[in-house]
Amino acid sequence: MTGGFLVPRPVGGPDGGYPALRLAGGTGEPLDIGEARRALRGVAEAHAWGVDLDDLELLVSEVLTNAVRYTASGRRGGGVDVRILVRDECLRVEVTDDGGARTIPHLVESSDWQESGRGLLMVAVLAADWGWTAERSRTTVWFELHRKGAERGV
Repeated sequence: MTGGFLVPRPVGGPDGGYPALRLAGGTGEPLDIGEARRALRGVAEAHAWGVDLDDLELLVSEVLTNAVRYTASGRRGGGVDVRILVRDECLRVEVTDDGGARTIPHLVESSDWQESGRGLLMVAVLAADWGWTAERSRTTVWFELHRKGAERGV
């Protein structure tokens, strides 16, 4: 890996899912979003969770980018904790930042000409559900994707 690395360090209980992974920059390096996104896609491919991998990769990228752009996760040596929970009907991904955000996660109205600000809008459109929680100084943004072949509630 060039700018960062995956540290398979459990950071929470399993809750019917997988232990969290700590995605962090190397010593003095920022987190490499592209590499983190590809690594998580590889994990999803290996486990055959039955979700649209392109949607998963895009949503992970958007949430990671927001964490790096707006919190201490983007500082040298910063990172995020990523947790994946596999349920019968959906896959839930939780991204917890290193804190330091000045605002809460929110959808932004953007014009056709803006080059940024659409990340959470894409999450809201493509995910079956999404939201966020705050605990102490850290924020967790989560989203769920329906698993292929799973019963969808009406």
